[in-house]
Amino acid sequence: MQNEAFEKWLKPEEEKIIKDAISRLERIEKLEGDLDRHFENDGGRKLLKKLSEPDTENYFKNRGDKKRAMDALKTAFENYCKFRKDSKRNEPTANIDSFEEFLIKKNKEDVKIDWDKRREKWLHSIDNLYTEIKVWMAPFQKEGLLKISDEREINIIEEHIGRYQAKRLDLYLGNDIISLIPKGTRIYGYCGRIDMSGPKGEYMILEPKWGKWKITGRTSRSEPWDFTKESFKHIIKEIAD
Repeated sequence: MQNEAFEKWLKPEEEKIIKDAISRLERIEKLEGDLDRHFENDGGRKLLKKLSEPDTENYFKNRGDKKRAMDALKTAFENYCKFRKDSKRNEPTANIDSFEEFLIKKNKEDVKIDWDKRREKWLHSIDNLYTEIKVWMAPFQKEGLLKISDEREINIIEEHIGRYQAKRLDLYLGNDIISLIPKGTRIYGYCGRIDMSGPKGEYMILEPKWGKWKITGRTSRSEPWDFTKESFKHIIKEIAD
């Protein structure tokens, strides 16, 4: 039994409560053997069951309220088992089983994801973004200042999803072309990514949540900012001017 460590675990209980608990555990250990062995074998379950239905003569002789005394012994051992569980959580090797369970769970994640549904949701999200951009650019297109086309498709290959086609969006500004090309939906930390490129630079349009878009420089270390009508026009001028 780990007396000193258990005493520290019991604090800030009163000294008498701590001494009584230790005394009860020593009584159990004297009759049932090493308490740590009982805990390592089955978490102390068999011994707890025995303490619930004991041969009281083995523990107390000539004592009036034996049931109350046995309940106190059982409570002391229950607390000792809680102490051992807490101690195990703090040991470097204590989380081997839980880590293995974590890995098993992660390996099962792909099975639970409906990748066909994910692909369709991603394609729908692209269409919605293109529609919004067309609305932003409609006044300029009406005046003949630019042209927009989403007739061309590109091939994308992603793990678990396979090969599929997605539309690209091209904006024609004089002799320059600004292209928005989807890269995929399996992007770490994001629902998807679209690369926006022009003759003088590239940006990434990112989707942290479905329908919520951000934009950042291709090599920028700064936080992405909101993708809005104004930020879109600003980026066009930067990569085409």
